[in-house]
Amino acid sequence: MAVAALVNSGQDCTAATRAYVHRKHYEQFLEGLQEVFDQARLGDPMQKDTDLGPLVSQAQWQKVTGYIEQAGKQGARIITAGRHLPGIGTGFYADPTILADVEQHWACVQEEIFGPVIAVMPFDTDEDVLAKANDVDYGLAASVWTQDLNRALTMSKHLAFGEVWLNDHLPLTSEMPHGGIKQSGSVSVFRSWLASRS
Repeated sequence: MAVAALVNSGQDCTAATRAYVHRKHYEQFLEGLQEVFDQARLGDPMQKDTDLGPLVSQAQWQKVTGYIEQAGKQGARIITAGRHLPGIGTGFYADPTILADVEQHWACVQEEIFGPVIAVMPFDTDEDVLAKANDVDYGLAASVWTQDLNRALTMSKHLAFGEVWLNDHLPLTSEMPHGGIKQSGSVSVFRSWLASRS
């Protein structure tokens, strides 16, 4: 999950940006995620020992930090990690950030941040998590993590996303379709493009 949140510094349309974790595993999950985030090395993307390069622009950096600041003002627990490598140089670097204890209706949950940020929320029942997971305008990619195969298949069947991975997140192959629904669908994207041209 951590890699899926940080790939391309979070600037990926299929990045893991929200995680719903059963309440009994919530704090343990946060600790494990923070441990991995703490090891992320920010630096020159051309160097082998770099895990995360900079964001694409100052505007994107401002957008990402704006989401984090807004969540903090709303009461989120902000867990920031990452090590800057010596001689990092210039660039718009954003530390890997976990936003814990957030609310479903907040912008950091409902909107696409496109940075190394993941919002983590607890859930109690499968019905609860399905309702929350589907309660967004976007529907490109999701993943289900469980040791119960029947539960995984049931959950994936009811998730409103174009693709759903089981116990993994991000692998794409040329033999399988790649596309979304809702505002992540090709029709929605085409309409948005047409509207911007008029």
